[in-house]
Amino acid sequence: MPRLSTRKSLILLLWLGDVCLYMARTNVSVAIGAMFSSDAAEGRMLAAFYCGYFAFQTPAGWLASHFGGSRVLTAAVAVWSLASAASCFTRGAFAALFALRVLVGCAEACCYPSMAQLVSVWIPTSERSSSWAFITTGEPAGTVLMLLLGPFLLASTGWRSVFLVSAACGLAWMVAFASFATSDPARHRCISAEELALIHASRPPEVARGVTPWRAILTNRPFLCTATCHCLYNWTFYIGLSWIDKFLHTTWPNASSADLAAASAAPYVALFACSAASGVVADRLEARGLSPTRTRKLINSAGLLGGAAGFGALSCVAPCGGGSSAPRGSIVAATACLSVAIGMAGFGSSAGYWATFGDLSRRHGALLLAMSNTAASLPGIVGNTATGQLLASTRGDWALVF
Repeated sequence: MPRLSTRKSLILLLWLGDVCLYMARTNVSVAIGAMFSSDAAEGRMLAAFYCGYFAFQTPAGWLASHFGGSRVLTAAVAVWSLASAASCFTRGAFAALFALRVLVGCAEACCYPSMAQLVSVWIPTSERSSSWAFITTGEPAGTVLMLLLGPFLLASTGWRSVFLVSAACGLAWMVAFASFATSDPARHRCISAEELALIHASRPPEVARGVTPWRAILTNRPFLCTATCHCLYNWTFYIGLSWIDKFLHTTWPNASSADLAAASAAPYVALFACSAASGVVADRLEARGLSPTRTRKLINSAGLLGGAAGFGALSCVAPCGGGSSAPRGSIVAATACLSVAIGMAGFGSSAGYWATFGDLSRRHGALLLAMSNTAASLPGIVGNTATGQLLASTRGDWALVF
């Protein structure tokens, strides 16, 4: 059996880190129903994470660019894991849990800028689409794992165990990552001379550090278009991530636990498959002569249009509110619509805008990603708060939400 290359081992480790990240991000969506009973309170609590995520994105990009993704990511995972563990001691107090979720958001803001820095220096240009696509399949994998494991933990040992398990996974990953990763492949103790030469041959010349060109970045049309795609995707993804479980449980309260678990997990299984497929499709398109720019545009467009179609169809199945929770379709139909919506949107993001930041600038790729993620965190704050208020004021109009 051939030995896995050092760079591919790093990508595998980053994928596992993404799994842990989404377990820590999703845990509150699973536990919140046992902690608070108000839709409005749940909306505000779900938005807390994105307040921290929004505030710390650009500082995280600067840190990753100046101190290296390996160091920053290690410290970030330690912080968000310890904050998740500390959530067990809040006794359900809203203010304390809100503050801890903000801290988790600040720490997780460091994740993708750090990964962007590592990918930009470790991965040859021809492998970046598939590498990013594979890393981001950790998002649905971690989400599915928590959606399936969380309810079991909740029923058997209570809501505190949901936070403890995600914290333990994060700390275990941090130890493994800290012992293996370096921010520069030339400093890695296990890399071969052949692999290092391959990595260096695919990289553009080094750019000397200097003053960050803030004005040029903020007026760069390709970057602004990429950030817009990022925001549009995140609105749909964050609403799904935070509210799908509640939507299914309140709309089909008599469904079996197995059916509800399968319905919650299915969209993220679709997201996993579509994210992985997008990287393969993108690499093949580029291998056949399509430019990286046209490839990114094609993947983005297909994903966003497919996601819009899925959510449009879901609005025809969901309850219309007015105090009636009766659905206009079956749980199977809703699951299919959700799977199309979230899966296709993920197809567009993984090998679309995620892979674009490194194309735009090797030197400032981590900062570009962080700035885009700052703007794209607003849907998490506004969308979750607005959804909670909307459901409360319309007495459960899920069709309007979708």
